Amino acid sequence: MSFTSGLRRVVPALTWLAATTFVGAMSGSVTGILNSLDNGYFGEPFRNLAGRVIQQSVLKGAGFGLLAGLVGVAVFLAMWPLCRLKWGNWRSAALAATLTVPFLGLLLVIAYVLNVRFLPAFFSPVSILANLLATAAVILAWWAVVRRLLPRQAALERLTEKSAPGLTLGLGLAVLLASSVGLARIWRAEPPAGDPNVLIVLIDALRPDRLGAYGYGRDTSPNIDKLAMDGWRFDAAFAQSNWTKPSVAALITGLYPRQTSVNPGTWSEAGAQGEVLVDSLSPEHVTLAEFLAARGYETSAFGENHHLLRKLGFAQGYFTYEWREPISAGPLTGFLKKLQSGFTAEWISERFIGWLGSIEGRRFYSYLHHIDVHWPYKSPPPFAGMFMKTPPPEDFNSTKFMVRAIEGIRAATDEAPSPETVRAMSDAYDEGIRYVDAEVGRVIEALKQRGLYDDTLIVITADHGEEFMDHGLLSHGKALYDESIRVPLVVKFPCPGPHCRRRTVTTQVQLVDVFPTIVRTLGMEPPEYMVGRALYETAPARKFVFSESARAIAIRSPEWKWIYDKQRNTGKLFELRTDAGELNDIAGQKTDMARELTTRVVDFTATYAADTRFAGKSVEADAKMLENLKALGYVK
Repeated sequence: MSFTSGLRRVVPALTWLAATTFVGAMSGSVTGILNSLDNGYFGEPFRNLAGRVIQQSVLKGAGFGLLAGLVGVAVFLAMWPLCRLKWGNWRSAALAATLTVPFLGLLLVIAYVLNVRFLPAFFSPVSILANLLATAAVILAWWAVVRRLLPRQAALERLTEKSAPGLTLGLGLAVLLASSVGLARIWRAEPPAGDPNVLIVLIDALRPDRLGAYGYGRDTSPNIDKLAMDGWRFDAAFAQSNWTKPSVAALITGLYPRQTSVNPGTWSEAGAQGEVLVDSLSPEHVTLAEFLAARGYETSAFGENHHLLRKLGFAQGYFTYEWREPISAGPLTGFLKKLQSGFTAEWISERFIGWLGSIEGRRFYSYLHHIDVHWPYKSPPPFAGMFMKTPPPEDFNSTKFMVRAIEGIRAATDEAPSPETVRAMSDAYDEGIRYVDAEVGRVIEALKQRGLYDDTLIVITADHGEEFMDHGLLSHGKALYDESIRVPLVVKFPCPGPHCRRRTVTTQVQLVDVFPTIVRTLGMEPPEYMVGRALYETAPARKFVFSESARAIAIRSPEWKWIYDKQRNTGKLFELRTDAGELNDIAGQKTDMARELTTRVVDFTATYAADTRFAGKSVEADAKMLENLKALGYVK
């Protein structure tokens, strides 16, 4: 075979790879531009984000396009010998093998839509028959197209052997890649000298009274306790809701949940066609990640919680957003789950430390969201069994148990969990804390080894607490007692600096105060629309903090707490100085106080009404999201 002849046979493959890579890069550029327009990144001061988002989208698209092209080449090479057996000469076999690539892609798309949207279990008779019929239909279509194109084979060969299309696509790809990289460099921002790094570690469902720094007797949190020795410990910090999505929305926007596009009430609602709809965070919000990315920070988030998925808007402003999701792969789900560790904390540490090495020398903001303290209460060795010495009376980590227990509590039946079971759950919960604390220590040690610890503002907190029958309830999201809304808050400020010291703060603070605190630490004034204030601002004293759920609003002062039922227009009143456990409702005896606090709640709802600028879109919960919700006890 001559060199020229060999080159002619290679040209179609190179043209194919150039085409798939170019299409991928073009798709990425359109996605990046639309994303930047949707989030308002082309205006100041966010152009840095526009440049980076477009660059990342183009490179990612080109990578996927090249991968798709290589898969197509592999399919061609696998099918060509089989097609030659059928048609004899290599040219006809090449045409037939080439056509298998798009038809295989079509079959995969059809199979995905059928099995995810319409069909029952993969191995059910209906699903097997439907998949066989779809496969047969695609094979017949492929056969018909091959038969139709074989008489035109010579003309097709002359077209594919030309090098001009490949060269044109290659040149276009080079221009597109160079433009995206150049745009990112032109709009690139650098943080001012003296800006600290920022790290937020949120431990889902963590109660402060289970940490040694807050007086707990068990050794559950040695690393968090050490960090508290270097920073500020807030003894009266409160989340703005009793479940994840609205609490995290408040944390990263500096707004009360009712002001955002995230409903502080139920996690979902029914759509017009019976579909399950969930709220998303509006792109009109300026998140903490966007604020710091616009200032020139490298931004990342690593974690797990189905309420904070990328498609729900919580990835805004992060150049790296790696969110671990339980595997859902149809018939392979069970097998693949065995290969994937059921614990996330170690994965988060590894991803963060690896990312830290990749941005050497750059200022960073990272958000780590740990889920391993959340129910189901499981821990890996050596933490499993550390506090729970005897086997539990029943399997409290099964969805069936949790549904039965919650319904039994609500109906006051014998299905309510026994004290022994609740004690075992509490012990396992503590083991989860010790496990996550070990990984927090690993992250802090990585910062110290790189010389970054002193220059990093570190926040340890939670999105809500957890109930262990304190008020006859389990889990969270059902009430606004302190065990559900009081959260740990430890802040280690940069050293040296004006706040580099150990301090215990007993005044009430809120999660909405974290964003303004970071902004003020950078020497800037928080936007006027934010409701929070810097944690080190003590004057004027804050009289009340607020938290909201589906049916209630809690207003709390150091002396009083009023949990107002929005649906019944009534509530429960507790005098905290004599009843810190909120066990004695005195609304009937202190009617004047109940009336005054109700007026405060009315003022709160009027002052902080939903902001129409932040209208978010509802997202349909697909089968995978519903499966994840069920795994965490949100769906029966």
